[in-house]
Amino acid sequence: MMGSKNFTQLMVTLRKRPRLRNSTAFAGNQIEAVEDFSTSVKTLADGTTSSIDLPQSNVLKYWLSDGTWICIRPSGTEPKVKFYIGTSDETDAAAQQRLATYESALKQYVASI
Repeated sequence: MMGSKNFTQLMVTLRKRPRLRNSTAFAGNQIEAVEDFSTSVKTLADGTTSSIDLPQSNVLKYWLSDGTWICIRPSGTEPKVKFYIGTSDETDAAAQQRLATYESALKQYVASI
């Protein structure tokens, strides 16, 4: 089990590691925007930025070209990092398949850190 210091480091690494944060694609889909709630900045794929009008918190949110979003944050009550994925498709089965693809890609990504 990782200690809370390791989870803090994981969030720092996620903010710096180019494969997800500065990459143009994740799991085969273009990363269109990254929201970093610790700095209140949304960065689009073309590098333009805008403000996020929400309270600052240790959260990263990625918006992908297929409409999927991935939100990453440390738990406030347990020593773990939480990953949330929102996606949709024409059928429930297709949406579940897309979700499974992203879950697998995230597991591989975190294991590589």
